[in-house]
Amino acid sequence: MSDMGKKLGAANIKEGVAGRIGELTRPTGEEDLMHVRLERPRLRLSRAQVAVAGFVALLAGVAYFFAGGPEEVVAPAEVGVAGQAEPSTLASPVVAVVGDVPTPGLHTLTPGARVADALLAASEGIDLTAPQLGGLNLAERLSDGAQIRVPFPGEPVAQAPPGEGKLNLNQATAEQLTALKGIGPKTAEAIVAHREAIGSFSSVEQLLDIQGIGPAKLAAIKEEVTV
Repeated sequence: MSDMGKKLGAANIKEGVAGRIGELTRPTGEEDLMHVRLERPRLRLSRAQVAVAGFVALLAGVAYFFAGGPEEVVAPAEVGVAGQAEPSTLASPVVAVVGDVPTPGLHTLTPGARVADALLAASEGIDLTAPQLGGLNLAERLSDGAQIRVPFPGEPVAQAPPGEGKLNLNQATAEQLTALKGIGPKTAEAIVAHREAIGSFSSVEQLLDIQGIGPAKLAAIKEEVTV
């Protein structure tokens, strides 16, 4: 047999064996299946890694302790209209009380105090209905720096100092102000409202700050009023 014939014979044998093995190993669907449970790999840390993690946690705890814990949140102050903080109190006026009082001198009063409050501060238990107080407007609101003089017994009680017959802008009522030339009810009420807002008039010229009173009207009543 030639070499070529031998090679062909060997190839046929090899092909036949391979085909037979394939038939024997082909699945039939009736084989028993083996269920294999594979365990998940566990994360393992080395001792060095555990030591480093513990050290980092310790440093974080120390830093938290010395930082004083969580930051305290402070509520913002209440604000009023137009976003401005409401003032807690107005300025306390300091006034001078002189004359016939037990404790003359400077007295610090509460905000919005009136002449009667100043008299009570300088003379506790004073009779506010005493005739010598007739020249004082007990309801007048005081401003810082005001001075009140209580007459001694026997002194004449001046109703409108320093000008006799003049109307005191700090004591006159709205009805009394309408007696002035060119001052109607609305302007008189505006004068009283402005007086209460500023505490008291320090000069007659402050009437120019009131709407409805100009230089001409001020000139017409200037000689009839005082402060």
